Amino acid sequence: MSAPVIQRLHLFAATLWAGALWGGALIAWQFFATLDRATAGRGVTSLFATEAYIAIGCAALLLIAQPSKAVRGIVLGMLACALTQRFGLVPLMEELKAQMAANGGVLTAGLKTEFGLLHLGSTVFYGIECVLAWLLVKRTR
Repeated sequence: MSAPVIQRLHLFAATLWAGALWGGALIAWQFFATLDRATAGRGVTSLFATEAYIAIGCAALLLIAQPSKAVRGIVLGMLACALTQRFGLVPLMEELKAQMAANGGVLTAGLKTEFGLLHLGSTVFYGIECVLAWLLVKRTR
C-alpha cells in the first residue's frame, strides 16, 4: 500500500475507535440519566460489547498497516484494556447478576461490594482506553 493510503487507514481506524469510545461514554451517561437502572444497564452492556468488537477490528487495521513503535504500543494498550473489560470483567459481573437473580433479586452486601469493585475496575480500564485513544488520534494526524 502507498503511504497516503496507509496514513488514511490509520486515521480512519483511530478516529473510529476513539469516536466509539467517547460516543459510548456519552450514550451510557444518557441511558442512566433517562432510563431505569436495569434497562440502562442492559443497554450499556450491549453498547460496550459492540465497542469491544469495534476495538478489535480497529486494532487489527492499525496493526496490519505496520505503525510506528509508539503507535503500536498505544494500540496494544488500548486493545488490552478493551479485551480485559469485555472478556475478563464483564463475564464476572454477569455471573454476579445471575447470582443476584438466583437470590430473588436481592443483592447481598458481599455481592454488592464485589460488583462495585468489578465495575470500578471496568471504569478505570475504560478511562485509560479513552486517554490512549486521544494519544492515538494525536499521533496519527
